[in-house]
Amino acid sequence: MLAATWTEPATEAGSQERSHNSMASGISIFLIAAGAILYFAVSKTVSGLNLDTVGIILMIIGGLGLVVSVVMVGTARTREGRTTVVQERTPLQAGTTVVHEGGR
Repeated sequence: MLAATWTEPATEAGSQERSHNSMASGISIFLIAAGAILYFAVSKTVSGLNLDTVGIILMIIGGLGLVVSVVMVGTARTREGRTTVVQERTPLQAGTTVVHEGGR
């Protein structure tokens, strides 16, 4: 078998992935901010609910989400750019006619 190799521009999937990662970062920062407000700024008490604990939990979840989204952005940057495509072709036999329509 013969192999044809060429390079194509990356698709829009990379830009969509970056969009989702930036949204995840924004949500994580929001959770950190909401948790900090509950922990440091709210002095009211609610029966059956400790707002300090809820604030700490929100900050931890937001921090973990921020770390995960930063890692995802870092790995997405190494994947974006150009994609190498390898297409295997069967050798042609004598007397075979090949017609190429459009593209490659």
